[in-house]
Amino acid sequence: MAVTWVDGELNGIDIEWLSFETICEVDNDKELLRTRVTAETSGFSGYCYFDNLQLLKNLTDEKITGNEVTYIPLDEVSTGNEIEMPVFGAVTDVQIVSAHIVPKTTITGNDSNYMALKIINKETDAVICTKTFIAGADATAYQVTDFGPVNEGNGAISEGYGVSLVKEETGAGMLLPDGILIIQWNLR
Repeated sequence: MAVTWVDGELNGIDIEWLSFETICEVDNDKELLRTRVTAETSGFSGYCYFDNLQLLKNLTDEKITGNEVTYIPLDEVSTGNEIEMPVFGAVTDVQIVSAHIVPKTTITGNDSNYMALKIINKETDAVICTKTFIAGADATAYQVTDFGPVNEGNGAISEGYGVSLVKEETGAGMLLPDGILIIQWNLR
């Protein structure tokens, strides 16, 4: 971990920490955030940067505005095979706000033989959102396809819990091609 110390006042605020979980600056707006690296000091006048750390909450415990995005590579799952795989882990309390897929080849919906892709909250085993590939519900190769509405209550993921992607099939099912799963989330 690289640390860059910067001299001067901390935005004009006198602060004395006995412990903190990482202080860093975001987007030149001087909003200070903390993550899970523990340190101790008896006094502090200035601020610093911590490289390669996940930004979590600011010092007043307000939400970071805007979405965070996680990209998960997906390997092909052949027709006739159902799967469940972990795709996300919460290092703090988060809210899943949307999910998308970018397939390598086009997925063409079918009313008899199709698949449903589900994003599952593994703390509660509740469905966060689902994309069912029936007729008219396609996903074009190399384009972002939205899963649809997120169940807000089910999308609340507590610290330490995971999220999975489930492929369920109807009839003969269908191929899930290589691609990328995109999960957008906020702190809560």
